Amino acid sequence: GVINVSSVAAYGSTPGSVGYGSTKTWMNAFTTGLAMELAARNSPVRVEALCPGFTLSEFHDAIGMDRSQIPKSLWLTPDYVVEESLRAWDRGRLIAIPNWRYKAMATFMKLMPEPLMRRMAIAGARRYRRSK
Repeated sequence: GVINVSSVAAYGSTPGSVGYGSTKTWMNAFTTGLAMELAARNSPVRVEALCPGFTLSEFHDAIGMDRSQIPKSLWLTPDYVVEESLRAWDRGRLIAIPNWRYKAMATFMKLMPEPLMRRMAIAGARRYRRSK
């Protein structure tokens, strides 16, 4: 099997990380398409797209992100993300989103009208830049 690392960023682009969100959206679509291809060929190979939120790793250090801007309750540990991914794998889930908060956010972003989502992302980016 294959676990592709995506992100909850796949569910909504934000100014300043358009490339990141877009590639994660692509990763989810690719994983879904690959799962269909494999199933159509009766392949035993399975796939999953893992969509964590903020995870305590070197990733955010490498991009120079100020972690204090994100509430502590949103930070996940790498061990937790892996455990949740493997739990979803055992349940046969195609998309794995660790943590109920991120599941709720992803659902909210999928259901929100795109123009409203865009306005909220722009407003949030402006507010974040002012607070720096």
